[in-house]
Amino acid sequence: MKIGKIDVRIPFVLLTLFCLTAHKTMSAESALSERFSLYYIPDQSIVTLDRFLSDNTPPLAKNIIMTPEKPTPNDEVMISADIVNDPTNTENKPLYAYLYYSTDEGKTWNEIEMEQDAKNPTRWYGAVPPTGKAGEFPFFFSAEDEGGNYLLELPVTAIKWTDKEPPELFGKITDKNDEEYIVSNDLDILEAKIGYDGNALYFGMKVEGEISSGTVSPFALNVYSVGIYYPQQTRKGSVRADFVLEHSPDAEFLHFPIVGLLDIDKKLSEVTTADARYYADDGWLYMRFKQSALKDKKFDKLRVIFGTAIATEHTPLTLKPMDRTGFINIVRVDRAFEVK
Repeated sequence: MKIGKIDVRIPFVLLTLFCLTAHKTMSAESALSERFSLYYIPDQSIVTLDRFLSDNTPPLAKNIIMTPEKPTPNDEVMISADIVNDPTNTENKPLYAYLYYSTDEGKTWNEIEMEQDAKNPTRWYGAVPPTGKAGEFPFFFSAEDEGGNYLLELPVTAIKWTDKEPPELFGKITDKNDEEYIVSNDLDILEAKIGYDGNALYFGMKVEGEISSGTVSPFALNVYSVGIYYPQQTRKGSVRADFVLEHSPDAEFLHFPIVGLLDIDKKLSEVTTADARYYADDGWLYMRFKQSALKDKKFDKLRVIFGTAIATEHTPLTLKPMDRTGFINIVRVDRAFEVK
């Protein structure tokens, strides 16, 4: 399910959920055989990234209409929505929009590229072919704007978590291969995915090379991260966030406190303090993050960003940002059209 492409530049704001490092230098062996450490870094305060977040406000879907209102199994169902950015926060506008629907209760999903209304550019249309049967058919939207930011609506789906096969996640947010930038292959993000099963949020990040630790001698540790914001919740004018590292968009280096350092020996490891699991496989880093670890124990809308960095100093650890995706609005939805 391809949403779009992101033109990545550095420097950037890096927001971190997980940081993988190792206790030995890199070898020819897979990252799966290395001894990893997991830094768990919860936010300790309200972050002051208001202007940056405002400039990077992704689109949302509103005012959804289905035609006909009471379709039969032989009817095409036209689904339309206003897919727009907040004009008070950004001048970006959606470039692409997609409609996803399922005819087997969410086990598989069909993708339809939506068309923009020629007279009303905020209105987008997607035609679902006749289902051939009665029932309720779930659907959701995704979109990309001119700034490389995304909307990804998330229905509850069954997601298998095992190191034997990758989890089925949504999005497939594609990122530019940064050949013209000084970004090592192991830190060059190519794709990102997200999923939700009602109990946990799932994240997947693919790099051009492999998920690897970097080295400790010389000190150059690789960092892979996901940051989470609550864009609608503020305190004294600042945006609330979980698991966030903060630095200026103009700064080259990033300093942050390390709350906990956990030694991880296994490929698939439970980290109870972070309510999280992760494993790396074939250039992908997969993360499962329990909803109970969120401050509200739930979510309706979050803003997410994937990023990588390289740690160049320690005590305190100093990160040099390398790559990142655009901001992504993930919205919890439970939509369906009924066919009788």
